[in-house]
Amino acid sequence: MRLDDSTPQQQSGSSFSAQPARCFTIPLSLGPQKLNTIALLDSGASACFLDENFASRHKIRLVRKSKPIHVEVIDGRPLLSGSVTHETEPIEVAFKDHSSRIIFNIIKTPSSPVILGLSWLEQHNPSIDWKLRRMTFPKEQSKSQPSRRPKVGKPLFIGARAFVRSAKEGAPFVIYAAPTSAEKDSTASIPEQYKDFEDVFHKKNADMLPEHRPYDCAIDLQEGAQPPFGPIYNLSQTELAELRKYIDENLAKNFIRHSKSPAGAPILFVKKKDGSLRMCVDYRGLNKVTKKNRYPLPLISGLLEQLGRAKIFTKIDLRGAYNLVRIKEGDEWKTAFRTRYGHFEYNV
Repeated sequence: MRLDDSTPQQQSGSSFSAQPARCFTIPLSLGPQKLNTIALLDSGASACFLDENFASRHKIRLVRKSKPIHVEVIDGRPLLSGSVTHETEPIEVAFKDHSSRIIFNIIKTPSSPVILGLSWLEQHNPSIDWKLRRMTFPKEQSKSQPSRRPKVGKPLFIGARAFVRSAKEGAPFVIYAAPTSAEKDSTASIPEQYKDFEDVFHKKNADMLPEHRPYDCAIDLQEGAQPPFGPIYNLSQTELAELRKYIDENLAKNFIRHSKSPAGAPILFVKKKDGSLRMCVDYRGLNKVTKKNRYPLPLISGLLEQLGRAKIFTKIDLRGAYNLVRIKEGDEWKTAFRTRYGHFEYNV
């Protein structure tokens, strides 16, 4: 998306730049009506996009996607206009004597009605003279094959420092689209009456380290007791690969951190019902030296009596519930566990 210098930069479903001259655009025609428009070439966008208002104005037929696509800008924030829920039917797109049929994702990007992303660039592989701003196609590729679902290339990422530097230099900002299921990464399926609580359904929020709060999990040890320093259990190659994945993911989320604790519990793996592996920390030694919470649990008979006449029940499945409560500050060292890949302790 191209913006004037006087216009504040905004999130959009396309690349955008503070300096219009840096954007690479080409003239093309769309559909049987031969609609003349301008397309932005954007190798940072992983798919092809069409502006929603442009499609409506020219009565371009749209179809609902089987699953919404979650679109994020470069810093990971979701697109302001929300997930992509519609797409076009295959549309004939012509640039000079080269034509192809493209399925466009529909987003709001008024400053650039058409965005040709990495999927199109990979499929047609044009020759581009960046200095002269010219694009040509090899003769053998002048007639491209239609594709109902073009291959989507991998998104391009950029580090935070390099991103800031590029922004100051006026380089284009880029976005990528990541297809996901509506249940996991999209809030499009949330009933209207729950929209006020939309933030609690976001997977990204569940992957963030929570703040310290009054109800942090405290680990109170018996007087003079010390958590044990256990052995490292033997693991299979499959288990080691799963361990490496677990450590990398949780370090990235700050759920765990490297430790120099004198304590160290061993770890092992157990199989889930679906055959996948679950990592478990053997805290039996820690439990033996922890002060027991003797708060009385309610009697089952009393609970049944209270619910005996109830007809409607609510089930709440908290996303990553164990990771929503921090370990009390100063108690993290007691959760330390030993692995072949290092010594770690939990923050949650």
